[in-house]
Amino acid sequence: MSLQKTHVSRLLATAAALTFMLSAPAHAVDRPSSAPGTISLPPADDTQDTYGTASSTALWIPAAAFNPHDSATTYVRTGGGSGATARTGGTGQFWAEVNLPAGALVTRVEIHHQDNSTANSGFHCLTRYNVDGGYTNIETCVAFPAGAPGNTTFGFAPAAAISTVNNRFPYVVHIFVDGNNPTYAFYGVRIVYKLQISAAPATATFPSDVPTTHPLYRFVEALAAAGITGGCSAGAYCPDSPLTRGQMAVFISTALGLHFPDVATIP
Repeated sequence: MSLQKTHVSRLLATAAALTFMLSAPAHAVDRPSSAPGTISLPPADDTQDTYGTASSTALWIPAAAFNPHDSATTYVRTGGGSGATARTGGTGQFWAEVNLPAGALVTRVEIHHQDNSTANSGFHCLTRYNVDGGYTNIETCVAFPAGAPGNTTFGFAPAAAISTVNNRFPYVVHIFVDGNNPTYAFYGVRIVYKLQISAAPATATFPSDVPTTHPLYRFVEALAAAGITGGCSAGAYCPDSPLTRGQMAVFISTALGLHFPDVATIP
């Protein structure tokens, strides 16, 4: 395919995405717990949006991404190549980094595991570390249910809103497995979140026509803070003026970070 056709295809895909964003109803990606003998993993073609504020997106963190919390913890991979991790010794603590968009609103944290032991259990937590030291468990650590339900999904919805602040806090998921028994193993953790628009600032960027009392103040300020618009003149946004195709190109290109490869550097 020629470079020109490639650019046309990308533009058509972008237009289709924008049309969907404006017209598609909200949908959720949560799934029910799986029956014994199966494991509910998010499929590769799961319908998820990485734009907009109505729909949910899921971040899947596989067991292979988790590291022992200390050198004393030992483990084995089980599940016939599925990548499940079972503790064999030590403290049984594992952790993995969570990479979410800045400002993401976390709505659910799930662990996908194989629990065939009535004696062994554990808990999982979503933890925020301070760059200056120390940490906070964002939600009270949730214990796995008692019994041996087999391959299943267990999770919780945070009691209070959790919004990520990536420029100050790294986030990790902690899993604690109680007891050295390979009949319990975890496959991974899924974090469900939504994108959201930042809260309105106290001072207006365009005070002459979009003051703090304007009904669209928060949204206009979000565009300004993201560098998508600089207004129409000093201190003005012109919210009631029509939009030209040229201005639309600036808005969309800046908002989506559109770019094309430097063909001279491609081997």
